[in-house]
Amino acid sequence: MLKKIFYIFLIIVFGTFIDFLVHQSYPPFHVPFEYFPNKIIFGTFWGVVFTLIAEKLSFSWKKKSIFVPLMVAIVLQTKYFFQGYDLSFVVIFLFLHFFMFLPASFIIFKKYLNK
Repeated sequence: MLKKIFYIFLIIVFGTFIDFLVHQSYPPFHVPFEYFPNKIIFGTFWGVVFTLIAEKLSFSWKKKSIFVPLMVAIVLQTKYFFQGYDLSFVVIFLFLHFFMFLPASFIIFKKYLNK
């Protein structure tokens, strides 16, 4: 279980690093710094939950590598919507977050979490 948590953490950290760069590159996308550590904590938690669900459903590593980042992006963006972020911001970053988490997800689910 610690191995799963660690690898999901890596996926989320990689995606959050890209997210940090995107948020810094365009002033209307600026968010407070606490947005990033919170994303890592909640993203890792939900990533582990959705990984366990995908395993219970006997998903292949390919399906898991798409399902987990998609579900994490949906949960995170739902949280941000309820925190008062603009709906257009939430929708844009729903797609962006999914694609930010996807490359690391493919690598890690194929190489390390391929069960």
